[in-house]
Amino acid sequence: MCRSLDRYITILNRRDLTSSYQLAVVDRGVRGLKSVWLKAPVAVTPGQSATLQCNYDLEGEELYTVKWYKGREEFFRYVPKEHPHTRIFPLPGVNVDLNASGPDRVVLRDVQMNLAGRYSCEVSADAPNFHTTVVSVSMQVVRS
Repeated sequence: MCRSLDRYITILNRRDLTSSYQLAVVDRGVRGLKSVWLKAPVAVTPGQSATLQCNYDLEGEELYTVKWYKGREEFFRYVPKEHPHTRIFPLPGVNVDLNASGPDRVVLRDVQMNLAGRYSCEVSADAPNFHTTVVSVSMQVVRS
């Protein structure tokens, strides 16, 4: 692990409650997984779908896995070297649209009030380094 790693966290775009925001983590001093951007809606209305998008720059390394969490509970995983590539972990109220989800996004269908909270995207590069970065954002569910 690189102890001299410089880490920068930047809010890239934040408008009003109905728009989305992005959070970027940029690591300097490490070759490989360089930056991760997480884009999610700030708020959704019950019954709507929500797309959480996780973009990353592997700088030539291969992707090992992308994991999605609500709080500390993993609910979706993408592993390109496994078949099938995707795996859903049951979590009450979380309804993943498997056909619309993949290596850079997860789509939640029929979002309800209990899905408000913190969501995280964990990206890991493949061997030999397994560089890993986690980015989190909060999503609210509000009645209109």
